[in-house]
Amino acid sequence: TAPAFEYKTDMPADEAWNFFLELYSQFPFSEGKPLEKNRSFAVQMAAHFTAFGRLLLMDTLRPGFVYLANQSGSGKTLLARLALAPVFGPVAVESFPRGEEERGKQLTTLVAEGRSFAFFDNVKGHLSSAELEGFLTTPQRTGRILGQSVTVTAPNLATVFISGNQLSLSADLKRRVLVCELFCAREATEREFSSPITDTWPSR
Repeated sequence: TAPAFEYKTDMPADEAWNFFLELYSQFPFSEGKPLEKNRSFAVQMAAHFTAFGRLLLMDTLRPGFVYLANQSGSGKTLLARLALAPVFGPVAVESFPRGEEERGKQLTTLVAEGRSFAFFDNVKGHLSSAELEGFLTTPQRTGRILGQSVTVTAPNLATVFISGNQLSLSADLKRRVLVCELFCAREATEREFSSPITDTWPSR
């Protein structure tokens, strides 16, 4: 990998694995299973490797990543940032348009600008979008971009991240994404952490 910053290249695999286990030990992944057997934790690790290895497989489609939770404060946005920030730096979030036409333009603008990811935070209700489903299964995107009347065609190299509380997904969308589920049995804002993670820590 390119030497953009210094990191320990000779770290033993067990030490690296234990770092991730400790980092994610306080997140309320659903299923109630140990992290080593927890599907939602596996999805989070897949998000890490998708971001880090995005240029290794240029001619293949990437799944979207969806973070679901039963209440605010569960850690959805932080999980997405933990996957993205080590590679891209500070992570900006954006809202997902309500109308399909605007969604199409926003997704086309994403690839026209050559962006590596989009993070749509706090999506509400039931998500069913033909534009998004098509975007996740198309290696090349053609369409109009926001604010202009021109049509562009560009390779689709972006990974989509979505988060939402009590968000439901259409059957077609479920087949195109990996879902990380969080469940807090008590009020999320009342939890205490031995090692709090700030918003800036992932990119540092």
